[in-house]
Amino acid sequence: TPGEIDLATSAELVEVLDELETLGCRLPAVRHRLLARLQAETTPAQLGAKNWKDVLATRWRISHSEAHRRLTDAAVLAPRQSVTGPALPPVLPAVAVAQDKGLINPEHVTVI
Repeated sequence: TPGEIDLATSAELVEVLDELETLGCRLPAVRHRLLARLQAETTPAQLGAKNWKDVLATRWRISHSEAHRRLTDAAVLAPRQSVTGPALPPVLPAVAVAQDKGLINPEHVTVI
């Protein structure tokens, strides 16, 4: 809360900021898994759009390039649906694990 922030020491502020950074790095991993499931279970038309970029851009008011980036990341970092058996690992499993643990951020993923 704002009052707690005002009373925090510098060390406490750094600790909280470290935790926020880790959580911020982990959030895309959750988004990837959610997007992969959504794409496996429905179509853009069922959500009122012509393609997945339009779904994301319209719903979250992001650019088409940002929607494309998120969909591309999800395609390589989320577990994949197999046609007949259990889920397949991500295309880039080590990167997916690092992101899920909050060890890398979206900039790292872009470089990789």
